[in-house]
Amino acid sequence: MKTYFFMAGLPRAGATLLQAILNQNPDIHTGPESPVCGLIDNSLRFLHGNEQQVLYPKPKFPPLLSRSIIDSYYADVDEKYIIDKCRVWASDFNRRLLWDLTSNVKIIAPVRDVLEVLASYVSIINDSKLLTFVDENLRFLGQEINDDNRCHWLMKEDGLIGMSLKTLEETYVDNEVFLIEYEELINDTDSVLYNLYEFLEIPHFQHTYEDIEYQFESKDVMLGLPDLHHVRPTIEKRINPWTEVLSNEVIQKYKGMEFWR
Repeated sequence: MKTYFFMAGLPRAGATLLQAILNQNPDIHTGPESPVCGLIDNSLRFLHGNEQQVLYPKPKFPPLLSRSIIDSYYADVDEKYIIDKCRVWASDFNRRLLWDLTSNVKIIAPVRDVLEVLASYVSIINDSKLLTFVDENLRFLGQEINDDNRCHWLMKEDGLIGMSLKTLEETYVDNEVFLIEYEELINDTDSVLYNLYEFLEIPHFQHTYEDIEYQFESKDVMLGLPDLHHVRPTIEKRINPWTEVLSNEVIQKYKGMEFWR
């Protein structure tokens, strides 16, 4: 029987690197962001508004439906421990859904200085020769395409970074969530992995930090960011000094948003 764990957290905070390392363990499977959370959410919303379910309720059906969705999605996976990745698993609403999937809810949440996340996005967008999903949205909204507007779009409540921050803040104090600071993952990988295995309550595994490989084909070119989830073969921090990348306005507006510190 498979055991499910979950990954949320901030983008550009080392989640893909962490997954590449964890997949060295033959008992663990963790891949790109999956549709499982959305499928369960939409199915239950439909069910709760369904006339027959309202008139003739079957209280055991919703949790069985939820479990059948995740079991079906991972039916072709042989590993015993599965870490499903979706940035909104940490929201208060979605976290309640997790109790239908497992009796021991555990969420892994990589985090990073928000200004570093913004600087990382700005740098990778400026390096791309393609139209990125960020610029495409700005164009659709009729906004000027510049680095400040890119940051503001990413940080809005339903933006990629803003939404991740909001959902994580709803639940981070709970003992169901294991926060992993990007700096610690890069500089003290052994300790992070030891504590993570202890948190998950699964047997430890000896990982290697040479020739790290992310085995899943990247579809990031569809977002206009072909290197968005590129994993280097060795652990090293990418240098994107936010003071040189971000404007003073952006720095002043978004500094100090690390609520977990």
